[in-house]
Amino acid sequence: MSQEKLLQSLAILESLKSNVPEQSIKERYVREFNENLMEIEQILNIDLSKFKIDTKDVKPRVISYDPYRGKRYSEVKYCERELYLTKLDGAIVFISMLLKEPPKEMGFINKV
Repeated sequence: MSQEKLLQSLAILESLKSNVPEQSIKERYVREFNENLMEIEQILNIDLSKFKIDTKDVKPRVISYDPYRGKRYSEVKYCERELYLTKLDGAIVFISMLLKEPPKEMGFINKV
């Protein structure tokens, strides 16, 4: 296991969590989140697909509406903040639980 790469990826996840904007999340941050999960998957040889944000959940948003011309959409795609935070928090909690050391045995060990 590449300890340094793992710690870098975990630090980026924590940073993404600490700097979440109050509105929708731009596609580039979703991509960075998914890329970090893929790196962690490779390092730990685990499946984190349940935490990745699907491309169908990243969409342009309506920026204006004209009754004659219809809706105008942004060029940039966005993800709902709630979905992003749910996936991000879940991934951080899961990875943290996975990396915790098992409790050490206490007491005497009988070697017979």
